[in-house]
Amino acid sequence: MLTKTRAAMALAGLLLLQACSPGPRLLDTPMHGQEVALSVEQPMKVRWSNMSPGDGSWVLEGPAPRTVKVVSRVHQPAADGALALDIFDFVGAQPGSERLTFVYQHKDGRPAQDGERVSLELKVS
Repeated sequence: MLTKTRAAMALAGLLLLQACSPGPRLLDTPMHGQEVALSVEQPMKVRWSNMSPGDGSWVLEGPAPRTVKVVSRVHQPAADGALALDIFDFVGAQPGSERLTFVYQHKDGRPAQDGERVSLELKVS
């Protein structure tokens, strides 16, 4: 009986730990300078509306981030009246702070316009 009690306590502890861990962070078209806090191993999804996917797409600018791991980047085509989306999935990798910059990259090589370069202030703990 003592073994069942210990197993039940261990299971309760695991469930409590899982309930306390932060869930996925979702950012829809974030604002420039927005501060984002994540924990190590916490997932984060950044979704950018793309009204003209034929003209370009959102990209992550600069060197690979240190504090988060890039899990995936997908383009979701427009469907049923919804806008197309450029979706980035990340997961907290190590504690630290850094700036993530996203840029709308035009296929014709035009530079990004106002609102087409957005930086997030990221802190992973």
